Amino acid sequence: MSKDTAENRLIGYPDVAADIIDGVIYGGQPVVKAEDLKLVSGDGYILDEAGKLRGRYRDRLFEDWKHGCRYLFWGVENQTNVDNTLPLSLVGFDYTTYKRQVDEFMDENKRTKNPAYTKRIHDTQKLIPTVTIVLYYGEEWTGPRSLLDMVDLEDREALAPYMMDYRVNLVELGKDKEYYKRFRSDFRLLAQYIASKNDREALDRFWKESRPVRHVDAFLDVMSEVGTNRNYKVVKEKILKKEEKKEEQEVVTMTDVEKEYWAEATRSGMKQGMEQGMEQGMTKGAEMKLISQVCRKLQKGKEPEEIAEDLEEDFEVVERICKVAGKDSDGYDADAIYQALQIV
Repeated sequence: MSKDTAENRLIGYPDVAADIIDGVIYGGQPVVKAEDLKLVSGDGYILDEAGKLRGRYRDRLFEDWKHGCRYLFWGVENQTNVDNTLPLSLVGFDYTTYKRQVDEFMDENKRTKNPAYTKRIHDTQKLIPTVTIVLYYGEEWTGPRSLLDMVDLEDREALAPYMMDYRVNLVELGKDKEYYKRFRSDFRLLAQYIASKNDREALDRFWKESRPVRHVDAFLDVMSEVGTNRNYKVVKEKILKKEEKKEEQEVVTMTDVEKEYWAEATRSGMKQGMEQGMEQGMTKGAEMKLISQVCRKLQKGKEPEEIAEDLEEDFEVVERICKVAGKDSDGYDADAIYQALQIV
């Protein structure tokens, strides 16, 4: 399963989607109801330069119904890497949603033999608004945040008022360490992990969360992709098998996941925490030695690039240790850092 597929599966649940919308748009207040959301296809087509049809595929699109009437369209997009064409992509996604509504009106007018002629649709036929949210899982967003950010505009002061901008509703989950508290569904745990994965104390609090995981299957699939650790897939299978054997389904929490995770890690001898740059045959002792060396360099105020050069180690490995270790020069604990790296 790809990362996009796993993320899309989780946000495809109406309760998760409603929670994301409430958290981003309404500051965490329970406004959108899961039972009012209907997952619909957001796919559309455009003509390319050669006149051929090309598909446009958005991640998730929901119809929001109130009192039996379609009220609004909510788009939710997952973004793992910086994309310098994102604003333009969102223009295409939202255009597709609006264009489909125009086509529906025109089909209705044709069917009822009530054409609008040159107006194409009647004055009373209004479009339902579309709002798209972009969830960014990466370290820092350095790309454009609006369509005008993509434009090389010399005479900006004179021309900008006449150019239509298109702003990206971007949510940087890893930037604001408290942002995850806006959410209540399984997405809260995912957002908390994104915000905590480079902070060993915050990560420890994450593992001790007693908050129940409702969509265990989908959530652990996302963790196996976002957390880049395949042990989560084995944990998922073990937890689901246990749940199948029970007469009554019990609540699964992150504490349960942690217990199964370490049981599997111990059984298989797999150490996933320092995948990047670490040689497969490196022992725990060698890893602990490297962590201790890095910590001593940090205590001297050195930066990751300098440490990697001094120790003649791969920069990505050193940088990862530095992020988990943090900047608390008086409290470096090599064993705790080692344990945290096995989780990240």
